[in-house]
Amino acid sequence: MKIDWQGDITSVQPRFRLLRSFDERHHTYLGYALRIRGSINRNDAEAWFGVGKAFHEKHRFEVGQAATGQAHAVADPRVEPVDFYKVSRLTIEPRQKPAGTPPPWQGVAP
Repeated sequence: MKIDWQGDITSVQPRFRLLRSFDERHHTYLGYALRIRGSINRNDAEAWFGVGKAFHEKHRFEVGQAATGQAHAVADPRVEPVDFYKVSRLTIEPRQKPAGTPPPWQGVAP
């Protein structure tokens, strides 16, 4: 079941899964994790949302942007580093001045 959410982006982080098997390690790139502070299913909350690489290429996420969309709750939190994923109907508003201390870089995170 999809939930509605909206809020301000407070963090943008790369999202990947690290797999280990005996002496071999490899990772799978999953996209980005957005920390959103706002309304989730009409309740004030803060949570991590997983978005794909294509969304980041289109929107160029930055701290301070307002975002709205829908997402699914993660079924098994042991295998997923975010609270919600499969984001759809994503809209991004222009960047607002972030509250508090800004990150050590300007613009899109490296």
